[in-house]
Amino acid sequence: ESEDVPKAIIINLFSFLGMFSLFSFFTIGLSTGRAFGYLVAIASFFALCISNFFLLRATKKVTIPGNILVFIMLLLEIALLLKLGQGYTCLFWYYLFPVLAFFILGKRIGTVYVVGLFVITIVLFRFHIEGTIEYPKFVQGRLIFTYVITSALTLVFEIVRQRTYF
Repeated sequence: ESEDVPKAIIINLFSFLGMFSLFSFFTIGLSTGRAFGYLVAIASFFALCISNFFLLRATKKVTIPGNILVFIMLLLEIALLLKLGQGYTCLFWYYLFPVLAFFILGKRIGTVYVVGLFVITIVLFRFHIEGTIEYPKFVQGRLIFTYVITSALTLVFEIVRQRTYF
């Protein structure tokens, strides 16, 4: 069985679960007056996921749809960190990102995305943008530390998976 088949399943499954999650957040956002941000995120994510779904079907290749999905997730992580995360909920999504990036894209390209999100997060924590969520230093430290550990472990798992799969 080709490795593309499980990756295609994950891309489709994650896209649809992502749309469901964002719709749930939008519903919660309605009650807190933050619905507009969620609506923009949902509309963007929905459009990209649908186009990604058709691209995957048309090309039968996972490289471009995989990159699109991981890039969408990177943008959503940043949006959640800055504005959309309620009660620090964005922090939980950070731990899923390395798993998705390494499984879908492999160790090299996955590392680029994981390090990219890490650097962006450090910069955003260092230079707080007015009007965005401000995280206490201990929360920032825990997020960074756990993200690095999760990323390192996931990278090791991906290296082992690639060596035993091929």
